[in-house]
Amino acid sequence: MEKYKDTPGLYELIFKRIPDDTIYTENDKLVYKNILLTTNAHRRNKADNPIAMGSKRYKYKNIIAPLVSGKIQVGRGIPGNKIS
Repeated sequence: MEKYKDTPGLYELIFKRIPDDTIYTENDKLVYKNILLTTNAHRRNKADNPIAMGSKRYKYKNIIAPLVSGKIQVGRGIPGNKIS
């Protein structure tokens, strides 16, 4: 069982329906993502069911979906640098 450092931001993400984005940090979001992926809480009913993409709730659309779909960037890299 993995233990996570409790922070006000992590609690905000876990328990609030509409988390205050001034309280949680990028690190809190990464820990939250790890919790979601470990517990499959973002899926419909069971671990092998599809991701619940149909939710229209604020928290799902703005926090959970970008985290689990891989559409959120943690780092920016080097702009304009292309490998030839």
